[in-house]
Amino acid sequence: MSSFHFNAPVNGPVQAGDHTTMNVNAPGVGADAFRSGDARAVEAVVALAERLVDVLAREEPRLLPQAEAVRTELERGGQQGAAAPDTGRIRQRLDLITSGVAAGSGALALVEGIVHAMGG
Repeated sequence: MSSFHFNAPVNGPVQAGDHTTMNVNAPGVGADAFRSGDARAVEAVVALAERLVDVLAREEPRLLPQAEAVRTELERGGQQGAAAPDTGRIRQRLDLITSGVAAGSGALALVEGIVHAMGG
């Protein structure tokens, strides 16, 4: 059995289990709502990105620029009248983060939550 230690409260539905399976999903955030630009969905995904920045600042500072770029792109896309976020660019940066963090880490769970919300 695996054990995970979180250094901060975990809010929202969380599915954690053996074999490094962990999903953190914000309530009411689905790919359709995010793609349509629903303010609540975009806000929830930006909140996940902000948490990712915080976690990487503590655990993997070398990956911090990637997380900050993800957050910036999501925030830009969430502004009224802005073009949709560039999901391809976001996905590339999330892939870089995934390759640099430990399996079962909080950062990996946050990346999975962002990818899930974007429909990946």
